[in-house]
Amino acid sequence: MKKSEGEKYFSIFYNCSKKPEEKGQENFLKLETTSIPTLSSIEKKGFDDLNMEAKKKVISTKIVKEKSEIKAPKKINYFDDNEANDNIKKALESYNNKDVQVLLPNGKKKTIRNVSDYYGVPKSTLSDRKMGKYSVDSPPSIGRKPVFNDNELADIVNHLIKMAEIGYGYTPLQLTNLIRYLSDKYKNKPNFICSRKYLANLLIKFPELSLWKASTYDYQRAKALTEEIITKFFHILETAYNLTKELSHEEIEPKNIWSLDEVGFKVNDQKNLLVMSKKGEKNAHTIVSSNTFHVSVIFCTNATGYTLPPYFIIKGNQPDFIENCKNVGFRRSPIFNTPKAFLNFKAFTDFTQFFLREGKFNQTSYSVLVLDGHKSHTLNLEALQLLNKNKVFTVCIPSHTNHVFNIADRTVFGNMKKYLRESCLNFLQNKTGIIKIQDFPFIFKEVWNKSVNQQGIMKGKRFNIIIHDFSF
Repeated sequence: MKKSEGEKYFSIFYNCSKKPEEKGQENFLKLETTSIPTLSSIEKKGFDDLNMEAKKKVISTKIVKEKSEIKAPKKINYFDDNEANDNIKKALESYNNKDVQVLLPNGKKKTIRNVSDYYGVPKSTLSDRKMGKYSVDSPPSIGRKPVFNDNELADIVNHLIKMAEIGYGYTPLQLTNLIRYLSDKYKNKPNFICSRKYLANLLIKFPELSLWKASTYDYQRAKALTEEIITKFFHILETAYNLTKELSHEEIEPKNIWSLDEVGFKVNDQKNLLVMSKKGEKNAHTIVSSNTFHVSVIFCTNATGYTLPPYFIIKGNQPDFIENCKNVGFRRSPIFNTPKAFLNFKAFTDFTQFFLREGKFNQTSYSVLVLDGHKSHTLNLEALQLLNKNKVFTVCIPSHTNHVFNIADRTVFGNMKKYLRESCLNFLQNKTGIIKIQDFPFIFKEVWNKSVNQQGIMKGKRFNIIIHDFSF
């Protein structure tokens, strides 16, 4: 008896469902290349000749094909508020119009669950908006309800920024304690866990907030730097310039405006260094010199960027130090001995004589020397008389403002200390494990060449001019 098209289809469907070992490898390969008739051809001919099982298979295949042709809206994207609201509005509109159109495009009834599945909206989200618990325009929330809303978090961020501006910025641990305190006191959540992930998400949500490595700022410095003090200092400086111009009967030249400051170097200061080491090591060590000593250096420059040779202050008599200074090129640099290698009255008087000798001042014009308020400067009558006798006016920088008004503090000393640490490490690695005071000239020569340059000094001068213009 000849088989109908429906029976042929059913036999192919049945054979393909068998395992290869049940029907033979040859038949299995042959069935893969057999052309299966379409549903339309089955519907036209031979469908009534099929038995009940074959009819069920054909009908289920047809329904699957029809479902695949229906393009349902893509699933809701919670990170796009506009897309989420559009899907929710379409789902609500479709559900509310169920009297006009009973079925969904996929053939299902318009129940809450079917509508939510079709439009990719969670059932609870759709139900809450249908019942009026939330407005239609409010975007869906993911997970549990947040402890703080957006406005409250914005207030916390503004508080953090304001505290950082006045020098009392919060560390991550302090911020964690602050959020726990607020959640306990105002939100009745004493067990709220403020994790690192929560802080990281806070930085993502508020890009104006960032984590910085803070630099220390002395309280007295912060207290002393006010608009009144800045204005007063530049008023005194302007008075000195005008007096110099009046007495010299000419405009004051940049070469006649000088600034000086002293800095101390501790050779064994090698803390908080970043070194390359094996990953997973608990400790990374750096060999430092077991011999510790202190050297002070007076730095003096004028407004053109010309710098006098460094003036060294050391402890005790060190003939090898003096000899090595001459060998490395510091032949014109004086070396003064004090009990603790710090600046005192005698050292500054000796420096004044060196300054007047190396400065090459014109006897017909006056000069201005800007210095800090150390007692060896302001109370040293012998040094002040020498300066006045040689037509040099002194202007004292206000207390605790050296880091702003002194050129050396702003442009030179920071680089000097950084390069000194680097040079000391190189010296220890290449030569010996101990740095003696007679080795200091060799180390400091490289530091001086790297850190003292005319371009950097002139940048510091321009900074002070900017402050002056702002104050007046």
